[in-house]
Amino acid sequence: MSKIGFVITASYCTFHSIMDEIVNLMENGYDVYPIASENALGVDTRCGKGNSWKDKIENITNRKVVNSIVEAEKFGPVEKLDLIVIAPATGNFIAKFANGITDNAALMATKATLRNGSPAVIGVSTNDGLGINGVNIFKLLNIFNLIRTTSFIEFIKNETMNPEYLLTYISSAKGIFNIYVSFSNILINSLFLFTIYRFLPSKKLDIKSLIKGSLLASIIYEIVKALFSYYITQINDYTSIFGSLSTIVIFMIWIWFACAIFVFGAEACYVFYRNRKTKTSES
Repeated sequence: MSKIGFVITASYCTFHSIMDEIVNLMENGYDVYPIASENALGVDTRCGKGNSWKDKIENITNRKVVNSIVEAEKFGPVEKLDLIVIAPATGNFIAKFANGITDNAALMATKATLRNGSPAVIGVSTNDGLGINGVNIFKLLNIFNLIRTTSFIEFIKNETMNPEYLLTYISSAKGIFNIYVSFSNILINSLFLFTIYRFLPSKKLDIKSLIKGSLLASIIYEIVKALFSYYITQINDYTSIFGSLSTIVIFMIWIWFACAIFVFGAEACYVFYRNRKTKTSES
């Protein structure tokens, strides 16, 4: 039976919804460990009384709610969880967790579970996800991506780096087409960058240096484009955070990368030019 920690933070108006999810988990045979921050179930609000919510959760799970740091520490070395769910995850929880603050049971249990290598599911419940708390959400996305990219590393090791797999892929029609498209993109981008580097700067460089710099920038551009595409489609899911605005966010991030590569290419052209000029003067 899988052990699931269910962390509840102080987003009181969402408690009705999470009760249904806890019931569903129990009905599907999961062993649910209820965990709550001190403020979550210790305050009476217009959405219900804290003790009533606590009693209801304990009746559903048949377990006492863990609501102190001392109790939550057991989820590290003693009572290991297979998964931890934080729902609702308030802006206060997200901000503290993203910045390494552990001052309540919810944060301690989450930290201990991640330290054991088990995954965490965060159900964001904040009205400033696109405001000041956005930076903390991005921090968490990066943290969890470092954990999830292990599957990509294993894919590289076990599949794409297998010589037999590489030969089969390259000789296939799809592989030939993709290689052709990649080389075509590199040539087109190199020509485009060469034109810009040749005519826009006030200082004119020799053609060989411009060709080398343009080609280098184009190759880097194609590699970064492939990695960024994989990151967006397979690792990260910006739509769950930003909804319809995710396209704008992704586009702005990619523009930053493209501009960085463009500037790097210009610097590379100048470095090639300077090295070439130095060798010529020495000879």
